[in-house]
Amino acid sequence: MPHSYISYWEHDVWLKDIDITIIGSGIVGLSSAYFIKKKYPQKKVVVLERGFLPHGATTRNAGFSCFGSPSEILSDIKKTGKDKAYALVKERFDGLNALIQLHGPDAIQYENFGGYEIFKESEKSTYEEYLSKLNELNTELQDVLNIRSHVYQVAEKNKSAELGLKGIVGMFFNPWEGQLHSGLLIRNLVKLCREVGVEIITGINIHRFENSNHQVILHAENHVEIKTKKLIITVNGFAKALVPELEVFPARGQVLVTSPIHGLQIRGTFHHNEGFDYFRNVGNRVLLGGGRNLDADNEQTTSMERNEKIFGYLFELLKETVLPGKEFSIDYEWSGTMGVGEEKSPIVKYIKDNVMVAVRMGGMGVAIGTNVGKKVAETV
Repeated sequence: MPHSYISYWEHDVWLKDIDITIIGSGIVGLSSAYFIKKKYPQKKVVVLERGFLPHGATTRNAGFSCFGSPSEILSDIKKTGKDKAYALVKERFDGLNALIQLHGPDAIQYENFGGYEIFKESEKSTYEEYLSKLNELNTELQDVLNIRSHVYQVAEKNKSAELGLKGIVGMFFNPWEGQLHSGLLIRNLVKLCREVGVEIITGINIHRFENSNHQVILHAENHVEIKTKKLIITVNGFAKALVPELEVFPARGQVLVTSPIHGLQIRGTFHHNEGFDYFRNVGNRVLLGGGRNLDADNEQTTSMERNEKIFGYLFELLKETVLPGKEFSIDYEWSGTMGVGEEKSPIVKYIKDNVMVAVRMGGMGVAIGTNVGKKVAETV
């Protein structure tokens, strides 16, 4: 049996004398590669991707430029205390600013329509509880984020009707929130990486690695071995397949996109139920996702299959609350694998002398991925 099914020429050009190899071509992997190559232009930096295109959550997410709704932040405060909860909000807020600064709004189709958190009529007591805490939350976040205006406002009573929503008892508005095109984000990251000399190789699925003589040997399919001086694992929800001891677990997020809707009133991003449900306009379509908390154990998977229970819940939310009385069909649906854990903060550290991980984005890779990439470059 041959040692490898790739030719000498392929190996010599692509897989020889690698200084730093990054597994995963999502926002964290590509951002890390870009900032490392900018810092060390003489090093050979290679990004490996198992699919033809990036396969993780980055290109399968909802395109939210957000840092947390009031209910999510207040829930986090109850669980972890103010210091950790506010540090996470600041990390997301600063990360989004870094993202837009790096790419510019036009390259990633960034639009700042603002964001809303909605509460259904059956959630009146919950809404009133969070409403009573809103002033204190705003005051403290102004100091945390170093801004002068309130982060969250109480939406006008008729706003939900203006947006075409039904059965809403109250809404909070966040003028700082926006939305972007996830596919264009990755395409622009690929462009930036190639401009500085990062090599991106697709179609290589690494199934294990080992340290040997001050280098790391990666074992891929078809008997391919790749040797690198340093390895960085950024595959997030898929990371346990390579590093089983990591405190990060896959979490499937399901997304639906409707057919075009004439006279669509929705503009902006919307959150519900501590951020577990979310929807926004994509042109004159509605993108809606979430519901994984309804079947949390079964959603701890890397499978891309539909969960019928969650699909039914999302469709009902569309039909009864988001698009009541509107004719629509589902034109697209997909799943993406997030990386979550008991802690929401990312894991960025060395796990062996020459092996680093940058995982557990907690469903907020868009918000924190750019600055996580910067941190990787500083650490490596």
